[in-house]
Amino acid sequence: MSRSSRLLATLLAPVVALLIAPPSSVVPTATAARTATISGTVTGPGGAVLPGIEVTAYRHANEAWRPVASARTDRAGRYQVTVLVASAAYQLGFTDTTGDYIAEYFGDAATFKTSTHFPVTRGATVSGMDAELALAGHVRGTVTDTEGAPLVSVTVLAFQRIDYFPQWFQVAAVNTDASGGYDLGGLKTGKARIEFDRTGLGGNVHVPEFYDNAATFRTATDVLVTAGVTTSVKTTRLLTGSHITGTVTGEGGVALAGVSVTAYQWDRSNGWAPVAEAETGGDGGYDLRSEPIDGTLISAGTYRVGFQDHTGAGYADEFYGDTLTVEDATDISVTA
Repeated sequence: MSRSSRLLATLLAPVVALLIAPPSSVVPTATAARTATISGTVTGPGGAVLPGIEVTAYRHANEAWRPVASARTDRAGRYQVTVLVASAAYQLGFTDTTGDYIAEYFGDAATFKTSTHFPVTRGATVSGMDAELALAGHVRGTVTDTEGAPLVSVTVLAFQRIDYFPQWFQVAAVNTDASGGYDLGGLKTGKARIEFDRTGLGGNVHVPEFYDNAATFRTATDVLVTAGVTTSVKTTRLLTGSHITGTVTGEGGVALAGVSVTAYQWDRSNGWAPVAEAETGGDGGYDLRSEPIDGTLISAGTYRVGFQDHTGAGYADEFYGDTLTVEDATDISVTA
């Protein structure tokens, strides 16, 4: 859904050559001989020039496209990128960081797969690599807690389908501001799905969700986006994550520190899958929430809990309900 190395070589001209060269001579550098420039102009609908567009040059190497240089368009919409030439194909990406125009790749393409790549030779100036960006749509909304207080720095992600690909791609990401507001830009006309990631505020961690009040991407409500239009959606209220707490003891009621405690939740594909873990403290106590697995917090639902001794004290692993397997463990019901 969801995410480069650069090889640098420094060639030193012989010192003797520099010493014997006449004062009026210019000694060319090896680096200059190995570079080339790519230039063009970026416009919007109707040919309006677009300043401040980020232009990134990519080089195809080791079966992957890797960014190698970038520049921004000037007031006239013009750009020039200098690249270190290698025996490989090149590609350009155009991104409007304000989100008012849809990002694209050279050849009016939405993805690398459908884009037009081109060769670049040493010392060449490849000009006329122009792009015309289309107007983007925006989705605007607010994120609060259940009491209506704004939540700051919640990560809000937008996903859309691109071209003929059946899967959804992340196309935009922002953080909520001081008022809990967000503005997702750079979206094309069509359906979008919105995810709200958790955030920590004063020790309170909120449960991530999808618009509109959905627990999974599959059950999310589609938001209809129109190019050039800002679509306002209703306020999202995030729940605070719940806790599963307890104490682990050994023979004679002695508190056991350093015991690994894992919460499991039923998944139709994987059975009882781990979703959160913690470790007992000096008093044997644990709090399942602070260390979620894969971003999953404890929310309303049914869980089972396992205990594993990594201290070498010789205690056998078990699950809540004094069982040896998660299938036989006792359910723990958590309410929001």
